[in-house]
Amino acid sequence: MDKSDIKNLFQNLKIKPNKNLGQNFLINREVLFQIAKEAKIIPKDKIIEIGPGLGVLTKELLDIGAYVTAIEFDPQLMTILRKQLGNYPKLKLIQGDALDEIPKINIKDKKIIANLPYQITSPFFRKVLGKNNLPSKIVVMVQKEVAERITAKPHSSKRGFLSVMVQLYGKPKIISIVNRESFYPVPKVESAILSLKVKPLNKKTKKQLLLKMVQAGFSQKRKKIRNSIAASLQIEAADAEKIIKKAGINPDNRAEDLEINDWIKLLKYFSKYFN
Repeated sequence: MDKSDIKNLFQNLKIKPNKNLGQNFLINREVLFQIAKEAKIIPKDKIIEIGPGLGVLTKELLDIGAYVTAIEFDPQLMTILRKQLGNYPKLKLIQGDALDEIPKINIKDKKIIANLPYQITSPFFRKVLGKNNLPSKIVVMVQKEVAERITAKPHSSKRGFLSVMVQLYGKPKIISIVNRESFYPVPKVESAILSLKVKPLNKKTKKQLLLKMVQAGFSQKRKKIRNSIAASLQIEAADAEKIIKKAGINPDNRAEDLEINDWIKLLKYFSKYFN
């Protein structure tokens, strides 16, 4: 489906792309192939697709032979999806907010493909990675800036809570940058295809406490780690410094400097403050 097809479809239905929902429809077929290739879709794969839009990628996945559960928020787009793809027996359509629907469905060992608006990227990863049963792979289209934040390495100023939260489960990588002209309407920013092969946490790791530890560290991002943790946990900076040193970490570091294993070490020594 190219730009003219989408325009004609919307004109016939007397609807417009919803800017508030971040609706920018992919018209570059090469990008579709990139996403499917990166997700390594094979027949009988079970896919969760979030934000299928007009169903262009959905059709590609179904034609490969995958089982697809597609979650679409916009009821007008859902009407289009039902009309165009309703005859596919391997397709299940859910009309609703993906952030509400993800907790209700089984995503264990499934592949998740999504075109994510900026405002739901962080909540999306929290919902998906917060579940006990995890997907096998996540391939998402996000704003380029967000992809750079998620993949930021230690010592990068772009590194933040979202970076660490995602990297706890593997090594996210940017597959390619997608230019603005690949979408209709043309968005104001470039996008990127981001891929994550999901690796479960060690069973002994207390997931929720670990995320609280990371939040404490990034609570005052520009300050040294001893000060941000002290302020967040309401303890003396000198006490926080002693504990951080016991963990084998330099208290003069900032949160962005820490490796994933550093956060796990910090939780071991600060866990009593989260009870």
